[in-house]
Amino acid sequence: MTQEKPKRWGRAIYTVQEGEGQPREIALMGRDRWALEMLLQAGPRGITAIEMNGPRLHAYIFDLRHEHGLSIVREDEPHGGDFLKSKVARKTAQAVAA
Repeated sequence: MTQEKPKRWGRAIYTVQEGEGQPREIALMGRDRWALEMLLQAGPRGITAIEMNGPRLHAYIFDLRHEHGLSIVREDEPHGGDFLKSKVARKTAQAVAA
């Protein structure tokens, strides 16, 4: 008989309070929970997709905002240049269907 591995990001309950409003509870699991845990761990410093190197971080933050109603600040930060290092040129225009 094989034992199942416990889920690292299984379901957890969090208490959320916005300003002076009433606290409420949300249940998170999987990558949404992972993203919230990373935000909690980082504190006021926050996190960036570059330093997290995580899969689809922006999608999980979107879920936390829109599905779970969390207020999460997004700040654009300058970076050191173009991330596309290859030289790429379009040879032909592609028609777009309306």
